Amino acid sequence: NLSLLDIPEAWDQTQGEGVVVAIVDTGVSAFTDGFLNLMDGYDFVDEDGDAADDNGHGTQVAGTVAQATNNGIGVAGVAPQASILPVRVLGRDGSGLSVDVAEGIVWAVDSGAQVINLSLGSAVASQVVEDALLYAWEQDVVVVAAAGNDASTNVIGFPAALSTVLAVGAIDLTRQIAAYSSRGAELDLVAPGGDVSSDSDNDGLPDGITQETEIDGEVRYWVYQGTSMASPHVAGLAALLISAGTTRPEAVRRALLTTADDLGVPGFDHMYGHGVPNILAALDCAALPTPDGLEISGVVVRPMSANRSSIQWFTSIEANTQVSSAVGFALEDSTSMRVHKAVLRGRAGSTVQVTLRSATSGDEVVEVVEVTF
Repeated sequence: NLSLLDIPEAWDQTQGEGVVVAIVDTGVSAFTDGFLNLMDGYDFVDEDGDAADDNGHGTQVAGTVAQATNNGIGVAGVAPQASILPVRVLGRDGSGLSVDVAEGIVWAVDSGAQVINLSLGSAVASQVVEDALLYAWEQDVVVVAAAGNDASTNVIGFPAALSTVLAVGAIDLTRQIAAYSSRGAELDLVAPGGDVSSDSDNDGLPDGITQETEIDGEVRYWVYQGTSMASPHVAGLAALLISAGTTRPEAVRRALLTTADDLGVPGFDHMYGHGVPNILAALDCAALPTPDGLEISGVVVRPMSANRSSIQWFTSIEANTQVSSAVGFALEDSTSMRVHKAVLRGRAGSTVQVTLRSATSGDEVVEVVEVTF
């Protein structure tokens, strides 16, 4: 799975040194293979400072990000020089509360995380989690999440579906979409997620994602599959980019999405998103100068009901907001922010042109988008 993403070649440039990746999950424990630096975390389930993993999922996920590498044993991680910050928000059974997830995200941001991995999800959006993720974006933290394992519907789970998050689906070792991987309009990228039912490389082992963890008291190299396994690949890639000098989430997003290798039908699609990351091209892209001045990016329009839609976008620097259309609705907010959101009302079935204006004291940018109710 690492070779599929050209990770060994990327290690000639960076191995994620100096970057803190928070694993907001079932906790993280270190065993024989270990991590370069497993930091002190926090347990929001039991409300104490012991973020050890009693499920196995969080440790497996953390290993894909930064399992100890080139140590003569076990397996490897995408960004082996990165530090892992464990945040336990899910219990022994793998379930948890939105409020714990939100508190875990905020705590991770305040504790120095530069990347947060969320290999968790729900079919239902949570306002408290969405607010926490807006806070993470405003604090320049990259958040990556699993798209979900429900391929039967064209829906990406939450929080992956949110525009402040990189949503990651799963492919197998032949770069085909994994049978379980969720598809949808909010999908950003795909990465290796494993397929334990096949052995496409004929090595006598199932094609899952292998990391050291503990399940029911047994510590060994367990094989998993799922978008939970795909997400930490991209979180690790984000750590590589940040270590190489890319600092803001919009810059990391731009580098990964614009250089991804397209899969499936040409261009963006609901099955593969923008494609599979090309880390070598992304590192070259990230090395280019960041555009100066005010820019609008990441515009997302999402229907809320028959006559209501939300619209959200980002600006490269803090700016105030104005939203207007030919049919007369308008919103103005003088608060300078980098994440902007408005809820619009219109006649069911109608389509209107909406003008977004973001401005600072010396600059203004305008973008026109189409909204259908």
